[in-house]
Amino acid sequence: MTVSTFCWIVVVGIATGVMSALLGVGGGFFLVPLLVILFKIPIHYAIGASLITVIATSCAVSAYNIKHRLTNIRLGVMLELTAALGAVAGGLVAGWLSHRTLSLIFAGLMVTITILMLRKLQRGESSIVPIRDPGPLGASYYDEAVGFRVTYRVHRLPTVMGVFFLAGNLSGLLGVGGAIIKVPTLNLICKVPTRAAVATANFAVGLTAVAAALIYHARGDILPLLAAATVLGALIGSALGTRLAAKVQSRWIGGIFTALTLALAAQMIWHVL
Repeated sequence: MTVSTFCWIVVVGIATGVMSALLGVGGGFFLVPLLVILFKIPIHYAIGASLITVIATSCAVSAYNIKHRLTNIRLGVMLELTAALGAVAGGLVAGWLSHRTLSLIFAGLMVTITILMLRKLQRGESSIVPIRDPGPLGASYYDEAVGFRVTYRVHRLPTVMGVFFLAGNLSGLLGVGGAIIKVPTLNLICKVPTRAAVATANFAVGLTAVAAALIYHARGDILPLLAAATVLGALIGSALGTRLAAKVQSRWIGGIFTALTLALAAQMIWHVL
């Protein structure tokens, strides 16, 4: 790897770090296709670097979110029990799949999530009703963007645990941390407000990525220099993104999320075909 390539990968890492903090997707969702498309890095190595980056950004962003009580730690830890099992299973399966197959799965996932988020943006968050009692797994936080405290209750926990197993499986399979499914799941099924869903998912993705990274490391799919470049950039970007996220309203976060997923899905399909 040349010095110029290393520096450009750091720049890409900064961009994914900002998106990680803003959207709660761990960064891997954007990092994997960018490494494959821009730098022609084989997808298995891109996924390995992504998993290490997801761990780093999750730790950095979660420190800020926990301090401001945006993260629902009890809910995140409970759901990660099933997600970690799914991550190990996904990491084992990924070694048997080709570059083309993994790329198509990734693109299909992005298209599906884009459709779900578009439907959510059209409906808005009117389904989240202000309550006083959050229940055993609910929580409350002060939303700086709107200027008042939000209290919410967690719904349909068994269903969400099953979805988190699938998210963990995709983390091991695609190196995306699983948050690309976790954020919409927490928001659409659990009825967790967008800002809290993003913070909780960011906390959870690091735990899932650790389980998957062990499989990739054992298989030799993690390149230290590549991972160092992406982590360096992502840590810088996540520091910027956490401060930006506090000032951005939820509907804008959802809009950015949807636009980027659609663009990357199109790029990934074009790259494969």
